[in-house]
Amino acid sequence: MKNLFFLKPTALALMVVNTHAQLIWVNEFHYDNTGGDVGEFVEIVAPSTFTDLSTITLTLYNGSGGASYGTHRLNTFTAGATSDGYTFYSKGFSSTLQNGAPDGFALDQSGTVLQFLSYEGTFQATSGAANGLTTSDIGVAESDP
Repeated sequence: MKNLFFLKPTALALMVVNTHAQLIWVNEFHYDNTGGDVGEFVEIVAPSTFTDLSTITLTLYNGSGGASYGTHRLNTFTAGATSDGYTFYSKGFSSTLQNGAPDGFALDQSGTVLQFLSYEGTFQATSGAANGLTTSDIGVAESDP
């Protein structure tokens, strides 16, 4: 029973450390529909006390070749709700968010990559903040309804 008692606080401490290690992240995105591309967006979450929005960049990547095709600073996103100390920022991309297989984006802070995500497969970046890195595929794909 003593071992169980000591394991629970250790596991909890690791979870807290892991949770606080990633303070800014891509929370949600939409990249594809049936027919024309509409309603595409990316939502990023940051601590509500974080004010240097221009240091956060979302770089869009074409998975066919790994080149970046656009960058967007967090200060160009729309601030939304704040909940539990975090603010949600969103930006619509109309038809500019590529939906090939694969494609993706990197989130960085002053050049340090926080996330490099892809959809419908993985690839390696050949430019931008994630140059030389391989994506983490989100593991799901939007399907035709």
